[in-house]
Amino acid sequence: MALLVGSCVVREDHWLTPLLHTRFFVQVGIVSYGMYMFHNLVYDVLRKIEASLGLRSLSGGPVEFVFCVLVTLAIASLSFRYYESRFLKLKDRYAS
Repeated sequence: MALLVGSCVVREDHWLTPLLHTRFFVQVGIVSYGMYMFHNLVYDVLRKIEASLGLRSLSGGPVEFVFCVLVTLAIASLSFRYYESRFLKLKDRYAS
């Protein structure tokens, strides 16, 4: 995996370029820090909801993973739009 990521960084004209320039992956790149910050919280809340509803069959499966990624992406997008972008606008004002 590290070699794949490294090869994508070193050279931009590779076979994954069309995929990485899709709207979904561009959005993930924009909000990736928020996803990093919120993923654990979303996972923990999701696990508690599953436990309270008795949905043990979803635990650790692909449905849980996809749902967790989508919820995390949504929360990170909201955070970027309404919180982080305000600070990013200040960057130009205070840059030397």
